[in-house]
Amino acid sequence: MILGAYLIGNMTALIVKGSKTERYRDKMTDLIKYMNRNRLGRDVRNQIKGHLRLQYESSYTEAAVLQDIPISIRAKGKESNLRIKHLESDVTFHIGKQEAELALRVNSAAYNGDLYQLKSLIRGGVDPNKKDYDGRSPLHLAASKGYEDITLFLIREEVDINTSDNFGNTPLLEAIKSGHDEVASLLVKQGAVLKIDDAGGFLCTVVARGDSDLLRRVLSNGIDPNSKDYDHRTPLHVAASQGFYLMAKLLLDAGASVFSKDRWGNTPLDEWRMCGNKNMIKLLEEAKSTQLFQFPDCSQEITDKMHLRKCTVFPFHPWDPKENRRNGIVLWVPHTIGELLKTAAEQLNISAGSCILSEDAGKILDVDMISDGQKLYLISETH
Repeated sequence: MILGAYLIGNMTALIVKGSKTERYRDKMTDLIKYMNRNRLGRDVRNQIKGHLRLQYESSYTEAAVLQDIPISIRAKGKESNLRIKHLESDVTFHIGKQEAELALRVNSAAYNGDLYQLKSLIRGGVDPNKKDYDGRSPLHLAASKGYEDITLFLIREEVDINTSDNFGNTPLLEAIKSGHDEVASLLVKQGAVLKIDDAGGFLCTVVARGDSDLLRRVLSNGIDPNSKDYDHRTPLHVAASQGFYLMAKLLLDAGASVFSKDRWGNTPLDEWRMCGNKNMIKLLEEAKSTQLFQFPDCSQEITDKMHLRKCTVFPFHPWDPKENRRNGIVLWVPHTIGELLKTAAEQLNISAGSCILSEDAGKILDVDMISDGQKLYLISETH
């Protein structure tokens, strides 16, 4: 056993002696001593070691591997069944693995902002369009982190500027979502186009989160503000229902329509009636007047459709006990509250001087506050 260990050790030393592996090991030992002596930080240490490792691996080709094996051992390969062809196939596998590792490194360099290492990798033959397991290219990662210098370098390397990852995100969308306006502007100048799968659902989610900054950036890059989600709701539907005044204004300024209907026939105007925000009411009323003026030929049709709402009016107080309740009547909501009072009183035989209450016993003074299908209660003022 001792003799075997001695022979194996000497053979290993003979193979490694003077090889690139030995030089790499000696350089790494010297570098570690230098870094310890100067107390360098972890990031600097990793970059220095990564650069040395890259130089070693990128130069350690099949020819270099065979060159490191002594001639005497290569000549005896047949006798010891160490076939050079087998060795060459192992080297080919090593090179394929090395290329995969280098592809990961180029994405890592782009993500960490290491322009020097990125240039070394790409100029060493690594594909700048190589994607990771999520389908992200180095440009995706650089844009998401806001690295202008790396983004510009990759553009000059003629990478695919509109490539999408596995989730449909482009580098431009990554820059916009992360708030890197300079990088987004740079990509747009180079021909990047903002593409969003299910733009309606994306915008409705942004509005529901209250992210006005992201909404502004997306709208400024040309996304249609009237895009609809699976319920045919537009972002303005969501903004109106939540009372988000600033986001509604951004959408209206970008061209959002107050007359778009969802799958239930409701418009953003119907949504703000339920929300009751006074500032929102004023904003949408002004937008309604402007949009009616812009489309005079269809203004009457739109106005008529706005009032095609029905309600159910009951002849008792909403808090009355069950024994005092009676059947109600379904009516179309007219243009004024006076017309509704008159029609409901005639149909339900209620005396004059009546008022309309909501289910919460709130007095309704304007028909614009009535939503489609709402339950109303007609009572006398004395009640």
